[in-house]
Amino acid sequence: EPAGGPNFYGFDDSVLYEIKVDNNGDAVEDISFQWEFKTTVQNSNTFLYNTGTITSLTDPDFNVRQTYNLTKVEDGVRTTIANNVPVPPANIGPKSTPDYASLQRMAVKEANGIKMFAGQSDDPFFAELGGLFDLLTIRKLPGNAGGGVDGLRGYNVNALAIQVPINQLTKNKDKPSDAKNPDAVIGTWTTASRQSTRVLSAGSQSNSGPYVQVSRLGAPLVNEVVVPLGAKDIWNGSKPTGDAQFANGVTDPELGKLLKALYNINVPPQGAFGTPEQRDDLIAIFLTGIPGLTQPTNVVASEQLRLNVSIPPTRNPNRLGVLAGDNQGFPNGRRLADDVTDIAIRAVAGAAYPLFHPEFTPDPTGVKLGDGVDTNEVAFRGSFPYLALPHSGFDSRPHSTTGIDGGGSVTPTTPSGNDIPASGKSRLYRMYSSSLDNHFYTTSVNEKNSAMASGYADEGSVGEVSIDRPANSVPLYRMYSASLRNHFYTTSESEKDQAMRSGFRLEGMIGYVAQNGNSPLYRLYNARSGNHFYTISAAERDFVSTRGYVNEGIAGYLY
Repeated sequence: EPAGGPNFYGFDDSVLYEIKVDNNGDAVEDISFQWEFKTTVQNSNTFLYNTGTITSLTDPDFNVRQTYNLTKVEDGVRTTIANNVPVPPANIGPKSTPDYASLQRMAVKEANGIKMFAGQSDDPFFAELGGLFDLLTIRKLPGNAGGGVDGLRGYNVNALAIQVPINQLTKNKDKPSDAKNPDAVIGTWTTASRQSTRVLSAGSQSNSGPYVQVSRLGAPLVNEVVVPLGAKDIWNGSKPTGDAQFANGVTDPELGKLLKALYNINVPPQGAFGTPEQRDDLIAIFLTGIPGLTQPTNVVASEQLRLNVSIPPTRNPNRLGVLAGDNQGFPNGRRLADDVTDIAIRAVAGAAYPLFHPEFTPDPTGVKLGDGVDTNEVAFRGSFPYLALPHSGFDSRPHSTTGIDGGGSVTPTTPSGNDIPASGKSRLYRMYSSSLDNHFYTTSVNEKNSAMASGYADEGSVGEVSIDRPANSVPLYRMYSASLRNHFYTTSESEKDQAMRSGFRLEGMIGYVAQNGNSPLYRLYNARSGNHFYTISAAERDFVSTRGYVNEGIAGYLY
């Protein structure tokens, strides 16, 4: 919850956070990156998290601070990467953290070729939690055409981000170039551990003893959906070498039985581990890696998030990853925009089963299943730490979909999934709310429909923006001010930064526009309403200029 004051969420000083790497397939970590945090209070005689506007990470008004030490453990040898690295404050609001993007940039550090960041971000996971856990309800069957409600919309997480050179992770300390080389595959998982003894006394507590693992996460949804309730604590304390005890949850998944019972999906045969009916497709996806893609040499079956480091990023990612022929996506690693919920549901329904059993024809409905939530509500960034900036406490309206009820904002930006046309271009839609005297622009069909359901009128498309970045183009940014209840769009980096210092929150980039061309996008401004207006029509530009709008020139050129 972004509005979590006065005690905003932070990292736990008594927890050892780790990302573990297995680079030889034996289900034992070869490298571990460890984070340990320390909280300090500058002024204990106030209840305030901050006592004024925070302009830097050492600002005296930044009262409750956290720092961390980052350590690498490899072959039993501990190496300090960085000490006393600052964590940025929570994104409180326009008075306390008016230039939050700058504060977060200050917290991105680099040492020994490793980039690091620890702090809040928008929750990058997107899923229909309300429906799926109401007996697997899909609001708009079969779930491949929107209609879902993102249960994590508007919330933040505490994120640990690290970017490590490939040759520091692989077994041979090289950078493999052959995707078929099984030594190009690494496996990863995360753990959190607490010391074994905690002593509570009036007003204080102390921790001692060896660290005990209390949480484990690897591939998405395994802990949540594959492991049964009675084994959760066992799983969270387990190591990959002991994963045979959980194998039945993969080879005979409960989700497959539910899909059959609730939606009559013809799922593939499934059964206990070691039987002829075991789901060998799911064993490959979750336990051994896919041969020729994510399976290392002499692999020991274990649940890990595996990545073939020789496969470069694609310019045209598909949210369905490997299932859609995009081998750079999940389950080959997991990109932020990968729709892991839809991928997992379709995989259990049998979408990948023909790879191992060519005679099997997947259920035609099963291969279309999904939760109806295809993208995150805000765009991810194109540079480290890639996660979207956290929502501010002042603007916090979790689950809100438009700027009408409660003053929240419509926020999905960069189109993906069903909203991306094959041409690499996307229409820029324009809508208008007479009650707010406000125009709203989006490239997302789902977002357009959501705004229309909340009272906006569809005024059609003003042209097309590019999804990929062509030569001689600039990004078109979108921002929102909760206090003004207004969106703002610009291609100017300096104008964007100035708007953010004035209280606007960056919602991301909605596409690229050309710096010259034949379709100018005119921008006009109405000082009375604070509303910007965009059009490609010179006649419309001239008309609204007689209605209180001032022509501010050309914002860019559409395609």
